[in-house]
Amino acid sequence: MNLKNCTSPLALGVILGVVGVIAAGVLAYMQGVTAGPIEKAREQKTIESLACVLPDGVKAGGTKLDFDGVTFYPAFDAGGKLTAFAAAGSSKKGYAGKIEGLVGLSLDGKVLEVEGGRSGVLITSQNETPGLGAEVCNRTAVKTLAGVLRGDAQPEGMPANAVLDSLKGADSSEIKVKKDGGEIEFRTGATITSRAVTDMVAGVLKAYNDNRVKLLEAAK
Repeated sequence: MNLKNCTSPLALGVILGVVGVIAAGVLAYMQGVTAGPIEKAREQKTIESLACVLPDGVKAGGTKLDFDGVTFYPAFDAGGKLTAFAAAGSSKKGYAGKIEGLVGLSLDGKVLEVEGGRSGVLITSQNETPGLGAEVCNRTAVKTLAGVLRGDAQPEGMPANAVLDSLKGADSSEIKVKKDGGEIEFRTGATITSRAVTDMVAGVLKAYNDNRVKLLEAAK
């Protein structure tokens, strides 16, 4: 058949249908081939992120426990003893929408202190304004020319963040930023984001405290 001169709607429809089936088959095959590596990479990224909010020597296992919209990962020391939890929570109160993060918790329900004296709080997803709200969420090491020339050593652990690190030791879902009468730091010009981050951690603390007995039993 000379496709160049083909004018039959039926023939053209059949040809397009065959091409569509072949294309769909190729896409399905490629999805099947790449699905495993993508999922493995995602799991590895989650493990690495969980390690950031837990003390040295404490690792979260693959078990996931869901309570009140928060996912908890039991964490164990080198001897296999349950030592802490890492929790994935979120808040819809961000200036630009949803903010997601991880929080490391002691068994008695306090936000952990991790390497470098930081809080066990890490924001994993946000769309806040660069230079304002985004700075409330980011843990980015700041290097200055003078520091580089002096050869200043970088602090251990995660980079500091005034708002996130002020959440260290928090143990109540009633936590608030200083502007609202609480004790948590906030960034001027990004109060909404500061409140949203605090709200995310507060939600994790409430879910943990409301379900602590069930969590401890399930983790063991």
